[in-house]
Amino acid sequence: MQRNYRSWTVSFGMAASVVVLFSALLTCAKERYAPVHDLMAGLTGNHWMTHSLADLLLFLFLGVMLRKKSFQNINPKPLLIWSVLISVGILGLLYLPY
Repeated sequence: MQRNYRSWTVSFGMAASVVVLFSALLTCAKERYAPVHDLMAGLTGNHWMTHSLADLLLFLFLGVMLRKKSFQNINPKPLLIWSVLISVGILGLLYLPY
């Protein structure tokens, strides 16, 4: 039972790390390119709603797909911490020209 719980935890921890980076890059794309922003706003009526749905769907998809991999000795915490730090850096570069 514990091994099953661990594999779900690691797979969704890794999915969260990828989604954090994806979300930062998507935010940059929306802010820099009006056609991306307009497309996302047109899909659901609000660009943040589309952004949230994309993040959620990617998180669920990756979490389930990564569950099938074997991650015996991987700790997801450092991966998540690094992905958050890199995302902050990416978003910092977005506002650097201002």
